[in-house]
Amino acid sequence: MGSHGFVIKAPARARLRPVFGRAAQYVPVAGTPYPRLSYVHVHNLADVLDENRSEIVRFSPGPDILDIVRHEFLPSVAQAGPVFKLKQMPRGGVYLTGEAVSAITKSGLTGFTFEKVWEG
Repeated sequence: MGSHGFVIKAPARARLRPVFGRAAQYVPVAGTPYPRLSYVHVHNLADVLDENRSEIVRFSPGPDILDIVRHEFLPSVAQAGPVFKLKQMPRGGVYLTGEAVSAITKSGLTGFTFEKVWEG
């Protein structure tokens, strides 16, 4: 599904629920040959992007963000939770903290690809 969301099987849902907590909900996916798939809808929106220091490409004309070339976050990112989306891009990518990435990696789940966008 790309960086904005992902589909998982029931065993993965059981492992991710404790990691993501209330920041995500799991929506059943119908019409596939695979039973009991869920779309992970991350609804935790965090206003933690430092727009002045980040390198941002905007739709022209207007303030809407098309892409973020280089991320810079505000110190409040530490309170954003293990998984979030940016308030400025609610239909954009899913962001995970290092702790969430580590928990997923240690869980034995496969099929995830992570891209480090910021180190702070």
